[in-house]
Amino acid sequence: MTKAPIFQNCIFLGFALLFQTFTLVFGQISSASGASLQENRPTGSWFDYFPYHRTEELVHCQGVSSETSFWAVRTAQALFLYHESDNSLQRLTTVEGMSGSNPTAIAWDANSELLIVGYASGKLDLFSNTGEWLYTFNDIPQSNLIGDKSILNILWGGSENPDMIFAACGFGVVALNIRTLDVRDTWYVEGQQNLRRCNGISVHQREESEAVYVVWTDAGIFEAPVNHPFLSSPDAWMRWSDIPLETAEYMHVIFAPDGDVVVHMKTGDIESPDALWLLDDGLWTAFPNWEEGVVLDLEATQLNDTNQSWRLAIADFQSIRLYNAEYEQVQLDYAADGIPLRVSDMAFKNGHTGSENEVEESFQDLFIANNEQGLLRMDITGDGWDDHWVLDGPPVPLVRDIDAWNDRVWIASGGIDGTWTSMYHKHGLYGFEGNNWQWIELGDGENDVLGINDPMCVSIDPLNSDHAYFGTWEEGLIEVLNNEVVNLFNDVNSPLEQTEFGGSPRIGVGGVDFDALGNLWFTNAYADEGLHVRLQDGSFQTMGLGDALGNDGWLGQVLAARNGYIWCIMPRNQGLLVYDTNKTPEDTNDDDWRVLTSDPEKGGLPSDDVYSIEEDLDGEIWIGTAAGPCVIYLPSLAFENSNENPIASQILIQQDGNFQLLLETEIIQSICIDGGNRKWIGTQNSGVYLLSSDGTSQVLHFEAENSPLPSDQIFDIAINHRNGEVLIGTDRGLMGWRSDAQNFVVEINEIRTYPNPVTAGFDGWITIDGLAFESTVHITSSAGRSVAKLKSEGGRAVWDGLDWNGQPVGYGVYLVFATDAEGKSAGTTKFAIMR
Repeated sequence: MTKAPIFQNCIFLGFALLFQTFTLVFGQISSASGASLQENRPTGSWFDYFPYHRTEELVHCQGVSSETSFWAVRTAQALFLYHESDNSLQRLTTVEGMSGSNPTAIAWDANSELLIVGYASGKLDLFSNTGEWLYTFNDIPQSNLIGDKSILNILWGGSENPDMIFAACGFGVVALNIRTLDVRDTWYVEGQQNLRRCNGISVHQREESEAVYVVWTDAGIFEAPVNHPFLSSPDAWMRWSDIPLETAEYMHVIFAPDGDVVVHMKTGDIESPDALWLLDDGLWTAFPNWEEGVVLDLEATQLNDTNQSWRLAIADFQSIRLYNAEYEQVQLDYAADGIPLRVSDMAFKNGHTGSENEVEESFQDLFIANNEQGLLRMDITGDGWDDHWVLDGPPVPLVRDIDAWNDRVWIASGGIDGTWTSMYHKHGLYGFEGNNWQWIELGDGENDVLGINDPMCVSIDPLNSDHAYFGTWEEGLIEVLNNEVVNLFNDVNSPLEQTEFGGSPRIGVGGVDFDALGNLWFTNAYADEGLHVRLQDGSFQTMGLGDALGNDGWLGQVLAARNGYIWCIMPRNQGLLVYDTNKTPEDTNDDDWRVLTSDPEKGGLPSDDVYSIEEDLDGEIWIGTAAGPCVIYLPSLAFENSNENPIASQILIQQDGNFQLLLETEIIQSICIDGGNRKWIGTQNSGVYLLSSDGTSQVLHFEAENSPLPSDQIFDIAINHRNGEVLIGTDRGLMGWRSDAQNFVVEINEIRTYPNPVTAGFDGWITIDGLAFESTVHITSSAGRSVAKLKSEGGRAVWDGLDWNGQPVGYGVYLVFATDAEGKSAGTTKFAIMR
C-alpha cells in the first residue's frame, strides 16, 4: 500500500536498547546492473530486490582464460556471478532470463563453457559464460510424471561424455544431451512404481574396474556401470547393501583417492540428526574425530596423484573442519569476521607456487556459500585473509506490506496464515532509500512470546519521510525515526489493549496509515476499542465504536482518506467499517460510523470478505474483495440513512463480445493508484493487472509466465511516485517495474528526457518526465517537422521513437513541447538520437 500520488506534490509540497540498526552493505562490490536502485532505469524495465547474502550453492566456472572464469552462486530466488578478473558482481535473475525464481541446482560445462541451472519446476536453463540465456529444457515439467520434479543436483558428463548432463531429480535421474537439446534417458533406480528422491550423482572409477554412476537417494545409495546399455531399468542398479543403514537417506558421498569412501547420512533422530560413515579397507566405521551433530556439507580436493595431497572439509552449523588423508583434523574455523558460517556449499580453489617453468599446485582457498555473507573466501593456508562478496538487498524475501514515499521504501515482513495466526517471522524491519538498504533487527518484547515477531503493516509520515510506524501482530506499534526505533507503544503507554489470541497474550496491530495532516491512524485487533489515532502533538485519541463491530468483528487494514473518512477492513467476512471524523479527529463527539457489507441496504459489497482498500485521485474508494474489485464513487452516500440501494459498484466490462464483471473470480489482495490515476490490482493467484483510470480496460497483465515476476501470488503493491517504480511484493520476494506513469507537478518547470542521447542500440521507451497531469507533448525535428504527439500518464510521457508512419526517426536533435491540460503551463526541452 502506498499514498496516492496527488499528496506528494499537490498537498504536501514539499528502548533503543532493544533494537539494533544495520546498513546492509555486505561486500565491497556493487553490481554494474544495480549501481543505482532508483535513477535512470529505462521505462518498462524490471529490477529485482532479492536477498543475496543467504546463498545455497556455488560452482567455479573455469573458462579458457581468467577473463571468462567466474564463480556462480545460487540463492533461493536467483544467482549472482563473481568475476575474479575485475572483482565485479553480476545478477542472474528472471529479469536476465532465468526461467523461474526457484533455482535448486547449478553446474558448469567446462567443455562448452555453459552454466546450467535447474529449478524446482524441473526446468533446466543453459547460459553462456557471459550470463546470456541460451536455451531452456522444458521436458521434465511437461512430462506426465506425477510427483516431485525438482532438480536437486546436476552432473556434467566430463571429458568422457562432454555432450551430456545428468539431472538428479525428486523421482530419478534424467540424462540430457546439450548438443542435440533433447532427453536421452530417464533412470529409475528402483523402478517407476517406487520412485526415489535422488539427492546427488557422481561418476566413480573403481580400481582395475569400469567406471560406475553412483546415486545417493532418500532410501540408500545405488550404483550402475557407466556402459550399461539399459540404465533406465532398475535391474541395472545395485544398492549398497553393506553400509550401516542401507535404506537411510544419504546427502553426500565422497571418494578418496586410496579407495576410501565417506558418506553423510540423515538419521531422522532429533538429538543426532546426521551421521558420517567411513569405508576403509572394506569396513564401514564411524568417521574418526567427529562429534555427532548436523552436517551441512562435505567437500574434497586433491593436488596430484599422491594420496597425501588429498584434503576433506566437513561443515557443521558453527565450523568447518579440515582433514588430511589420514583423517586427522588439521584445521578448524569457527567463523569468518565473527559471523557463524552456516555453510550451505563449499568448493576448493588451489593456488600455484614455483617458477614459470616448474609450477606446483598448493592448498590455498576454500570458497563457501553460507547463510550470512553471500560468497565467502576462506584462506586455509593461514598466510592470507578472508573476504566475501554479495549484492545489496533485503535480509529475507518476505513481504507483507510496503509503503513508499518519494525514494523512501519500508517493508513489513511479518506473516499470518489463513486463520490470522502468527507465523513468527523474526526478520525485523527493512527498506531502502536511494542506494542503501537498512535493516532494523528487533529484540525481545514485553509479551510472553519470545522476540518481536510479525511486523504486519507500515506507513511513512508524509510530512517527514524519515519517520514511519510499523504495526506488529504481538507487540503493538513501533515508531521509527532516522532508521532507529524511538518508541514501542503497547498497553502500558498507549490506548492499545492486550488480548488473548493465537495461544498467548498479544497486542495486535493490523493496520496503520497517516492522514493528510500527519496524524497516525491504527487498529487494535480483537480489542474492545479497535480504532485509534496518534495526533501530531503526540497525544492519543480512541474512537468509541460502541457495538458497531458486534461480537465477532475486529479491525485490520486502515485507510485515512483525504475527506477525513477512515476506512477499516473487518477481516473474516465482516465487511468494512467507514468512520467519519467530521475532520476533527481530536473530538469524537461529532463523529459517525457505518459498517458496510454485502447486504444491498448496507453497501452492497460483492463479498463480505474484504482484502484491500485504496483511494484514487478523484476521491473514489476502490475495494478489493474475494469476488473482485468494487468502487464507491460517492463515499458520502455511506452516511445517508435513506439509502436503500447498493453504494458499491462492480465494473462491467466487455470481453470477447460478452459482458462480465471485472475480475469477479479473483481475490484482490492489493490496489494501488499510479500518477495517471490508473489502478494496479494485485491478485492472490493471477499476478498483477494494470487497469485504466475507470477500470474498464486492461492496460497490462503481468504473470510469472510472461514477465520476471517471481510468483503470481501478490501480497502488496506500492509505487515510488517520484520515479514511477511499481514495487510488487510476492510470496517469493519483491520485484520492481519502471512504469510509464510518474507523479505530476502542478506547474511545468523543468522537463527531463532520458536516455539522452538515445544511442544506436537502444530499443526501449524514450521517457519524458516533469510534466503536469495529462499533459500534451509534441515532439518535432530541429526543423520543426512534427513526428509524434503524446499524452502523459501523471507526470510522465513515453515515446517509442517512431514517427507518424511507424518508422524509426533518424539521427538528429529533437525538440519537446509540453502543455498542461488547461494550456496554462508549458515547457520545452531537447534530446539527441544517434542511429
